[in-house]
Amino acid sequence: MDHIEYAEFMFNEGSYGRAGMVTGLALEAYLKHLCVINKIKCDDKSTISKLAQTLLTEGAIDNVEFARLAYLTSIRNKCAHRRMHQKMKLNPLSATSKR
Repeated sequence: MDHIEYAEFMFNEGSYGRAGMVTGLALEAYLKHLCVINKIKCDDKSTISKLAQTLLTEGAIDNVEFARLAYLTSIRNKCAHRRMHQKMKLNPLSATSKR
């Protein structure tokens, strides 16, 4: 089971915060993969925000994608800090990470 499948499982079980955090892991892995395929140097410990900024600076993503990543990062951060566990607000995270 990959991160997205596990996040969907957690979401369906009602563990919305955990689902958001796991989806954040998948997003971080995807951004690191983008760095690799675009031959952009990134640190293994880089955060989602730093990876997104690096990809934007290097021209691998545009401002629209950067804004979307900032939105997804904010959801992940809220999940990690247990400030939000509402199904309606978390649902976009899994849906948009599948793209």
